[in-house]
Amino acid sequence: MSVVKYWNQQKSEIEKYCISHNLSVEKFRLARKSYRNEVYFVVANTPLNYDKNKPLPAALIVHKTESGLKFEQTEYTQKTLGL
Repeated sequence: MSVVKYWNQQKSEIEKYCISHNLSVEKFRLARKSYRNEVYFVVANTPLNYDKNKPLPAALIVHKTESGLKFEQTEYTQKTLGL
């Protein structure tokens, strides 16, 4: 299965996580995203005074594991996806 297809199939699980952790599904849907085989990033909104030569930080990181998805919030989670 392709990486794109896999992560597209996981979006409903990520949305369930957002709901259960008081994060906005709408903001998740509108956010920029990036992914690789084993990890999916929801990209944070650009912080004030952020060095534009650096990649944007992640607001939410989702790891693909043998037992399912593992979610990691960052200091930008609430700022980007909070209700």
